[in-house]
Order: sequence, then C-alpha cells, then structure tokens
Amino acid sequence: MNIRDLLEDRGISGALLEDERPHPYLFFSAEDVPRLREMARREPYRTCAEGIVRAARLTLRNPIPEEPPAGAAQSRLPDGSYDESFLKATYDFLSYAYAMQYYGPLYAFAYLLTEEEVFAQRAKAWALAFAGWENWGPAADPWDMEAAMILSGAVIVYDWIPGRFSRAERERLLAGLREKGRKLCEKDAYWLTQDPAARRGSLANNHRWRSIPLEGLAGLGLLYEVEEARDWLDMGLVLTRDYLLPAAYGRDGERMEGRGWLGVCLSDGGRFMEALVRNGGPDLFDTGPLRRLSHFLIFGMEMYRSRGHYNDRAGLLAHAGRLRDPALQWLALKHDLGPDMKRYPSYWYNRDKVLYQPETRYTVSLRWDAGTGRMQIEVNGVLRDRQDIEPVEGIDRVTLQIEGDRVEIVSLEVLDAAGGVVDRLDGPVALTDERGATALGFPSLRAGEIRASLRKYRSDTGQAMLMLMSGGRRVRGIAFTGEHEIAKAVEEMDGTYTLGVAAAKGLYFHGPWEFLFYDESLTPAAPKKDVTGFHFRDLGLVKLHDTLNAEGVHVTFTSGPEVSKEQGDKNAFTLVAFGERLLSPLRTPKTGAAALTQAQYDLTAWYQGTPGRNTILVDGRGQPTVHEESPVPREYELQWLGREDGAKSGRIEETYFSRDYDYVRGEAAHAYRPLLETYRRHLMFLKPQGDPDLRYLVLFDEIETAGDRPRQIEWRLLSPYGKVTVAGETSRIEGRAAWMHIRHLWPEASTVRIDNTPAPRDADRQPYLRFPTPEPVEKAHYLHLLQPLRSAEAEPVSAKRVMGDGGIGIRVNGPDVTALAVFRTGDETVTVGGLTTDARASLVRWGKDGGGSVVLHGGTFAELNGRRVFNSVDAVSVLVELPVE
Repeated sequence: MNIRDLLEDRGISGALLEDERPHPYLFFSAEDVPRLREMARREPYRTCAEGIVRAARLTLRNPIPEEPPAGAAQSRLPDGSYDESFLKATYDFLSYAYAMQYYGPLYAFAYLLTEEEVFAQRAKAWALAFAGWENWGPAADPWDMEAAMILSGAVIVYDWIPGRFSRAERERLLAGLREKGRKLCEKDAYWLTQDPAARRGSLANNHRWRSIPLEGLAGLGLLYEVEEARDWLDMGLVLTRDYLLPAAYGRDGERMEGRGWLGVCLSDGGRFMEALVRNGGPDLFDTGPLRRLSHFLIFGMEMYRSRGHYNDRAGLLAHAGRLRDPALQWLALKHDLGPDMKRYPSYWYNRDKVLYQPETRYTVSLRWDAGTGRMQIEVNGVLRDRQDIEPVEGIDRVTLQIEGDRVEIVSLEVLDAAGGVVDRLDGPVALTDERGATALGFPSLRAGEIRASLRKYRSDTGQAMLMLMSGGRRVRGIAFTGEHEIAKAVEEMDGTYTLGVAAAKGLYFHGPWEFLFYDESLTPAAPKKDVTGFHFRDLGLVKLHDTLNAEGVHVTFTSGPEVSKEQGDKNAFTLVAFGERLLSPLRTPKTGAAALTQAQYDLTAWYQGTPGRNTILVDGRGQPTVHEESPVPREYELQWLGREDGAKSGRIEETYFSRDYDYVRGEAAHAYRPLLETYRRHLMFLKPQGDPDLRYLVLFDEIETAGDRPRQIEWRLLSPYGKVTVAGETSRIEGRAAWMHIRHLWPEASTVRIDNTPAPRDADRQPYLRFPTPEPVEKAHYLHLLQPLRSAEAEPVSAKRVMGDGGIGIRVNGPDVTALAVFRTGDETVTVGGLTTDARASLVRWGKDGGGSVVLHGGTFAELNGRRVFNSVDAVSVLVELPVE
C-alpha cells in the first residue's frame, strides 16, 4: 500500500526536510542538555532525576530478552481445543514491547544526566537487540501496537544519544528500524482508506492510540536518515489529527474507554503531539474535547478523590502544560515528581510464570553476596531472578513470617559460601496466624544461602515472607503473595522482593517523560466541588453524589453506546457508601492453572461481563461484550459518537440533579437485541440533608419482550462482600463498615435467590442476589428500595408498596419527610396515592409543616388529591412547590 499516494499533499514533512536538524531534536537539542543537568540539581526535578538514575542503576543488568516464539496465528487447534501458544506469544511480545519502550529511553536519559558511559552502552544494546528481531509481534498480529512501542523506544534512544553509535552500529540499527517500521506503517495505512465517521469505535481504541502516534513520532525522529520516514510522520499527523482525536473524546471530555489505558494513551499520544509542537508542527492539543478532559477525569472517573496514578502522570503533565490546565496539573502532581516508593523500581517484563499450588512443597533459595551487592532467587532449583541488595557487612539472621495464611516449614537451612550448613531449623514446623513467625540467628556471613522447603496451605489470602536480616535491619526477602504467583522479584522500599506481584505488564517507569513534560510555571489548582450530579452525554455515564468526599454515598449509572472494550453494563449501577464499595464489580478469580489459559478468559467473561453487573439477564443471556463472541454483530463502530437518532445499546433518557434529590432514567433494550422491546430503568436517589443513614435509592425497571414472546427475566445484584442474607421481602449485604438494606417490593419476593459466582475454588465464590421471574413472561416490572447504612443498629426507613391505576408507587416514611415515588406503567396516566399524572416517574414529598413538592419527569400535568398543581402543553421535567396548608 503506497502511503504517499494515499496522503496526497497532506503533511508537514516537506517543510521540515528543508531545514535538517542534528540529533537530538525531538524533545530537546544538544544545547539544552546542560540546562537539563542544571534542572536535575534543584527541586522538584532533583527527586525525579535521582529516581531516574537509581532505577537505571538497579535494572542495568536485567537481561535483554531474546525474540520469543511467534505462537499460533489462530487461538484454536484443529480439534477445537485452545492453543496456549497463541496467548503466550501475545503476552510475551507485549511484555517485551513495554520493556523496550521504557528501558531504552531510561538508560539514554540517565546517560544525558550523568555522562556515565555504562548507561549509553546499555541503551544502545537494547535498541540494537530489538532492531535485529525478525518480528515485533505474535503470529496472530505481528504489526500492531507492540511493534509501534518497540519502534518508538529505539528511535528515542537513537535521537538522544546519536554520538554513542559507531557507523556500523548506526547502519545496523537504521536498517532494522526501516525494515520493520515500513511493515508496521504500511499496515496502518489501511486507515487512510477508511471513512473515519464509520470507524470511530476502532479509532478511539487504545491499540490505535498506541500505534499511530508512535509511528508518527518514529517518522519525525528518523526524518533525515530514512527515506520512508516522511511518510510515517505525515501519516501519523493526518491520522492523529483527522481520525483519532475526533473519535477519542465526547462533548464532555469523556474517553470511550473511560480511565482504561489512560496513562499509556495520554503518554504515547502526548509524546508525538509534544514533539510536533517543539519541531514547528501544528498544536494538536488545542481541541475542544481535550479542554474538557480534566472535567471528565475529575468528576466522571472520580479522580477528585484518588487523583492521578503514577502511571498517568507523564501524560497528564504533557496535556496540562500545553492546555495550561491547572486541574490536570493538580491531578498529575498528587505525588509531586517523586517515584512510586512502594513499587520502585519495577522489573518490567515477564519471563515464564509459575503459580504455586496450595499443599504443594516448594524449595526456595536466596543466595547473596554482600561483596558484589547481588542476590539471586531459585525456586525448585530453577533460577528465577537476580537483583541488587543495598550495602551491608553481612547477613546474620533469617526470619519467616506469615500474614493471614498457614505455612509448613519442611526444612530451613543456612549455608556458607562453600555450601556448608551453618544452622538449621528442625522441621516440620507449622506457622499459623497464632504463631506467625520464626527466625534463625547465626554468625554474620558476607556470602551465603538460605534454603527453605515450604508448603503453603491456602493460596487465596495472605502471604508468607522469607527475610534476610543484618544487624536487626531487614535487607531483602521474598514473599508468596495472595495472588499465588512465583515468577520474578519486584523490589519494594520496605526491603521485600515479592515473588509474583502482577507488575510486569502494567507497571513501567515514566521518569524521563515526567522530567521533560513538567511545566513549573503552571500552578496546580484543585477543582471546585460545588456540584454533585454529572452526566457525560456521549458515554452515557451518570454520577450521583450526596457529597464529594469519601464518606458520602456515590452512585454510578451507565446506559450509553456500545464501545470497543464493551463490558455489558448498560442500565447497570454501582454504589459506594461511607468508603465501602457495597455494590461494585467483583474481582475476577484465578483459575489456579500453572499458566494463563482460555479458562481465565472464560471467568473474565462472567465477572467483567453482564452476569457480573447489577442489571438483568434475558433467557440467561447478557449484552455483547469484548470478552466473548457475541451472538449478534457488534455495533461499536457506529454507536460511539454516532448520530443522535441512531440505535444505541443504551441511552440516558433523562437526568435531574438537585441538592437533596437526583434522578436518572436509562433505556437499554437494544443491548439485548433482538430479545427486548423495552428495558427502562428509573433510579431515584433521595438524599435529605442531615443524617446520612436516611439516604436511599428507589429502583424501578420496566421490561417488555420483543415480538410478544415470553422470556425468562432475571434481575441481579452483586457485591464484593461475602455475607448476603434474605428474610422475607428484605435482603441484607454486610460490608466491613457499612451495610445495605434492600426491600423487594414488586414482584413478590418469594423468588429471590442467593447464588454463588463461578470459580474453581470455594474461597473465590461470592454470594449474590438473583430475582428471576417464576416463568417466562412478556412483561416484567421490578421495584426495589436500597438503603446504605453505617451503623449496625441503624433502623432502615419504613417503606410500603402502593398499588394504583396504571402504575405503582412506594411510600417512604422518614422522621422529617414522607416521600411517595410513582411510576407509570400504563399508556396514558397513572393514579397512585392521591397523585394523578401522565409523567413517567414522579416524586411527591411532604414535610412536617404540611408543605412539600412534586417533581415530574416527562409530564404535562399533575393532580394531587383532586387538585390540579401543574399544567403544561409540552411534556417537561419540573419541580412544583406545594404551599403549606
């Protein structure tokens, strides 16, 4: 595919080629390097620079990976069984791509700061090694985002330390980058042939955001050495500007993938956009949706509480500086420019994974040499890792302790450098929560080995830690963690090397980019928090709060377009109350298998799909998701940012926000296509000021099947907490510091069931509530009251179902206010509890003084006890105050 023909005259490479620039030029020039070193000597840059150099030193001897097997091109074998090489190759290449993207620039930047040649040589070795690979991705898709990540990492190394390559090395590097960069970019030139308005769902996906801008960055970095690079640059510019940015963000700054992949998308895209501006290209940051990004992150993703994650910081800083957005700067600088002290530095790429099994014996060896400052770890005689240790005179004690688990010590020995036994613990010895530690003291050894044979009895909770000590101080150790993986060591600042922390693919070091992108002239500013309801229109995301602090009640409701990484959560909701995630998605359990297999993805499909959401199933079927093959065609390409009158899996029909009452109504029948004609969910959030235990939700569902065909409907409610009880028409979910009271008001509660989530191990199964119709029906209605309470002794509000003509209601008696929530089920009007109206939903409230109010949602009139209180030509949503009588 000829990229230049597809681009025609679009692009900026012609103008840039008229003025050739010497490397480095992407983010700074050679003249800027002394300034960077000066910055590194003062705060806040000094802390960041120290982190960069320390990370580079500690990881300097980490091995450069060899090209892994490409694996199978298809996930299934001819006999229909799963081909595990397909999945292994996918994750191997992704892990190694992360490594190249971040290791190489880390060492190159450390060289620029310190002028230590060892860093330049290591950066060069990484770039040359990957340039020599035949493929940069698995057989299933060898030229995807992994290839772009590798390409960009190698190009940045070349731009930052060009003088450290010999002529032969330079030619070898450029030949490798040219060959594989051409294959990658020719594949993505396909997007130039597409109508962007018809492919928004794919264009907004993280794969595009991590490939196309990085290809443009590579083209800019090789513009004067590689002939084809001008095409890569221009294609990256055109696709990012005209295809990706218009598809990525909604009117309210919302990203299609929410906070998912936020850090990498903002960082990868931001690097290219920043390099463009610095080299005379257009400012792609200056777009309307990006100027609303901080609003979405703060209030849509609730980063006003958590603020930015370390992995988000570099991308947030890049956007904050160019957009001059104090709120983005505030999000980024929760931790100033310091490194993540809990997980720093990280061992970034995976090697083979071994999962330990409960009741299985493992032999673990920690061999140290204080003279060289090195430690190595073996599991069952196989070398798993080598790491640095801080300087000590020697090791004089070993401790073994547990947290929330039981471990049997079959044997524990201390050996000197020659292999002689210095001390041993006579086993077997069992450690439990009651007897949680044991230790051996011995004469200080400058070099030696701890060899332990252990059997762990549970793999679902707690951890067992083997620690090396020196003079009463912990030096290093390893841990069997609750995630039950034994594979690698990740250093933590408390001196523990944790075997099996799932950090390799998702944890990486942005230090150089934070250093470069931080703009000290931009003062961070916290957002104003005087509004408590938010609707992000293009994502179909609604946030309801009683207060914007961690101790309040927070409801998230979703009913919007299908997206590429669809979770099947239309008309689903979550609830956090008093710091407890009482109603939220569950953690996907492990299969317990020794390797990642399709079985893990099957569990993911349940937990992260519709079965694991607080919504409904129809004939046992949920909504289309990314986690499994859909029985109906996916529609995310046209639904995301599609026409207002186009079909959407979910749609927010109305929102109403006020100080003491919020309302949202979603319609999600299309998410169950072709099974349903109607799936309308009303959610009322009553939040009287004062006692937080008086706040509650009223949930009403209207469901009608398509084609007058009876179907089994099942209402579901899931909580991450394992204590769920049902008593008559009420249910109770127990959290740690709060609990949830649920009244099942319609239909009769006799069909409420407690079931357990699927999991290979009993310990991972969670109880949840399911409310199926007794038999297939054409119409179903569900009415519930949900009340979060802090005190175990708190009394739930008194609630009673009220039947009427054309609808149903619920009367709630509180100490200060009586409320009547009414829902119309007929075609025209509803009369319930003295209220007659044509509104879909209504709320009447009376105070002690006799006054009150009526809120109508989509009505033209309201009569209360025979007296007309509101009249309108058009259907409106309105608050009508009732006078004191």
